[in-house]
Parts: sequence; C-alpha cells; structure tokens
Amino acid sequence: MARVKAAIVGPISGRLGGVVFADTPWGMTMRELPERSPRVSAAQAEVRMRLARASAAFRAMTLEQAAAWRAYAVALNGDLPQSRRSGGISAQQAFNALATKLLQIDPEAEIPLTPPSDPFGGDALAFTLASVSGGVQVSADRPNAPGVVTELMQQRLPSVHCRTYLQRYRTGTFTGFDAGLSVVLPVASGVWAVAARFVRASTGQVVAPMELGMVVV
Repeated sequence: MARVKAAIVGPISGRLGGVVFADTPWGMTMRELPERSPRVSAAQAEVRMRLARASAAFRAMTLEQAAAWRAYAVALNGDLPQSRRSGGISAQQAFNALATKLLQIDPEAEIPLTPPSDPFGGDALAFTLASVSGGVQVSADRPNAPGVVTELMQQRLPSVHCRTYLQRYRTGTFTGFDAGLSVVLPVASGVWAVAARFVRASTGQVVAPMELGMVVV
C-alpha cells in the first residue's frame, strides 16, 4: 500500500477512477481497486452460448445465403407497421432471432443457413390453468400440430391486484402437447401469470405470446 503526500488542505478519502484514497493514522494512503470478475449465471451462460453459435454460423455463410437473409429481412420490415420501420431489422438480427430460439429448444440442433420459405401461423390450441402441488398445470384441448411446440412462460406478480407486462414473461419450458394434453409448469408459491406461444421447431419461428391467466400456487 502506497503513502501519498500532496498539497491538500485536510484529509481526503474516496474513490477516483480505479484508485481509493483513505486517511489513516499513518497518513493518507492510496490503493488500486481489485478487478472484479462479473458473476455469470447458468442462464446467462446458455444465452451467450446460443449467441456465440448463431454468430459463428452467420459469419460462415456463403454469398448466396447472405443475400437470402438480407432479402428475408427486407420482407420482414415490409410487414412492420409504418411507425416501426425506421431502421428496421437487419439480416443478422433476423437470423439470430430464429437461431437462438431454435437452440433454446434444442441446444444440439443444426442451425439452418437459409431463411424460412413460408410464414408461420402458429397453432390452434386452447389452454386452461390449474394450481397443483409444485406448480401450475397447463392443459390443452388438443395436441400440437406436427413440427410445432408450445413455449410456456411465467411471470411472478406481487399480488393478485397487479397487472402483467409481456416483456417480463420468462420461458419456463417447451413442450409438444400430445395425448396427455397437460404439463406442470414448476413454480414456487405465489401469484403467477402464465403465457404461451407456438414455435416451429425446425426454424425457430414464433408467433406473438398469448396470456393464459393468473394462478395462485
């Protein structure tokens, strides 16, 4: 630890950039702040892995594949409302959105290097919710169509009087509803809002989420 002599009236203490000053019985001292390694959660590590794989696949494209994704992005921007077309979505953003969703369903999946050839309209399931031990039971009135999975999402609320926000839903699980027609979304005790959206498993295409309701667990 270094001692500092300076023409300063009175003691000083505090942080300046990466240095901390302190007034001690032995004079004013100065020390460098230690470098901190940010803690990365398992979920954050998975997100980084998916983005890294998507970025590597995007960089490895051929000229023809790159041109196809640019055309795909242009088509997507044409479907946006006029108020949201400023800037628009880029080819890489369009590719990453599909690739990362695909890898979220199956981390070992092979990422398609050509854009989807047709739009995705979702599925026709209707859902009901019930509170059960250990979570929320989500039941569907029919199986998913072939090649379609359901992404179930949850949002914890402070009380039954609070509203929900679409951007605050977090993915709980992906499931292909089959003959069983129900799955349990594991959550802790509390008030939970549940939403669902349909995903084309082969491309990562999604439709807008639909809110299914609230349950007290």
